[in-house]
Amino acid sequence: MISTVLSMCFNFANISGDNNKTIATRSDAKVSNVEVYKSQIIDQTPKYEYRMSYDDQHRVVNKETYRWNDEYSEWEHYCAKTYEYSENSYTVNVSYWNNKKQVYDQPEYKSVYKTENGNVVSVANYRLDKKTSDYVLTDKSSFSNPQ
Repeated sequence: MISTVLSMCFNFANISGDNNKTIATRSDAKVSNVEVYKSQIIDQTPKYEYRMSYDDQHRVVNKETYRWNDEYSEWEHYCAKTYEYSENSYTVNVSYWNNKKQVYDQPEYKSVYKTENGNVVSVANYRLDKKTSDYVLTDKSSFSNPQ
């Protein structure tokens, strides 16, 4: 379960490609901020910034993604992932920034990761039906968690 959480927390590394540069900032031995720049020969253009916060058990509870706004030369909110933990599962909620309201909207997507029988992890993905405000299962899968 922990390895799955960690892989999700650091999935921002997948954005880094040959033309990108990633700068991570640590606080109390945890990554608190990551900036991704598009590297050019002459300069570096900001692309994304990730800001993470943790609970008292050192688990990520919030990961905000910001995009660089070239017009205003500043970071702007894009989306947030919040993590909810229980004994044998955790849920990842994905919300998008609402510029008009200046807040994150209700989570648009949810993924529930659950450990079953000690070594099987099931993943259920849900999408918000905006008409009914209910979450609709979009897919579910299970896989063995090598220990």
